[in-house]
Amino acid sequence: MKGQKVYIILFEKEGGVIQSVFSSKKRAQEEYDYLVSQYLEPDFIHLVECKVK
Repeated sequence: MKGQKVYIILFEKEGGVIQSVFSSKKRAQEEYDYLVSQYLEPDFIHLVECKVK
């Protein structure tokens, strides 16, 4: 996994709780879009791209 990119969905409002981790950018984007559509305060949901060290 070293050097691989992963995509993390964070809920800032809950203290930076990791909701999900994905290896597929497309799947992460789909889940992010779904979550944003379900919450009244979508500004607290973030999709973050990380590289595994």
